[in-house]
Amino acid sequence: MKAFHIFESFPPSFGATILVALFFLLSDEKHYLWR
Repeated sequence: MKAFHIFESFPPSFGATILVALFFLLSDEKHYLWR
């Protein structure tokens, strides 16, 4: 889990923002696939 250690090097708020952004991007892609 190298990516997890990379997130730990960033401030908690920064890592959380990236995780939330990825979550929305993945959810958007799923909606496009379902269409």
